Amino acid sequence: MEKLPGSFENKAISKGMTFFLITFLFLIFEFIPLSMAAEAEIPSEWMVKATFLYNFAQFVEWPEDAFKSPDAPLNLCILGKDPFGEAITAIKDKFVRRRPLLIRYCKDTREVEGCHILFISKPKEGDGVCPLPELKKKPWLTVSDAKGFAADGGMIRLFRMGKKIRFEINPAAAKRSCLKISSRLLKLAKIVKETPAKEEEP
Repeated sequence: MEKLPGSFENKAISKGMTFFLITFLFLIFEFIPLSMAAEAEIPSEWMVKATFLYNFAQFVEWPEDAFKSPDAPLNLCILGKDPFGEAITAIKDKFVRRRPLLIRYCKDTREVEGCHILFISKPKEGDGVCPLPELKKKPWLTVSDAKGFAADGGMIRLFRMGKKIRFEINPAAAKRSCLKISSRLLKLAKIVKETPAKEEEP
């Protein structure tokens, strides 16, 4: 596994990781009611979700061959309709362990090659289901807010619980794609197991 300066196993960034952990806890437990999001300087639901994506990247380690070089960018791809809009600017021009974070927009799965985080937009009624089967075993951290996403083989699902945004993780899906998720992130998540119909043979 690639050990860049800033890997979550590197003690040199422990203070930085503490900062991100505190930020994460703040978002989870002190999220401002979504009904107030229209007011000035109050983060919208999608701004909070964008920040979650950025923080997820801090707690995930990709296989060495997932990047072309030590300073290659980390590509955050939005597959399907873009639900973020201007909210995504909250994480533009950021860095993830010294890698620049680049945001890409993909119309379909033919354009996702080279992605590291793949946010899959929730399909609208009549649009079909999330394209999970063709994305499995790829070194992409798959994230969505679609119902049942993690249980169906996705890695992280964002969901609303009352007035807060929470998330659940399917560790088996991440392991299948050779992604290592920090135990610190797992402790904050609801752990989900895949439904038997979706499990694959070893």
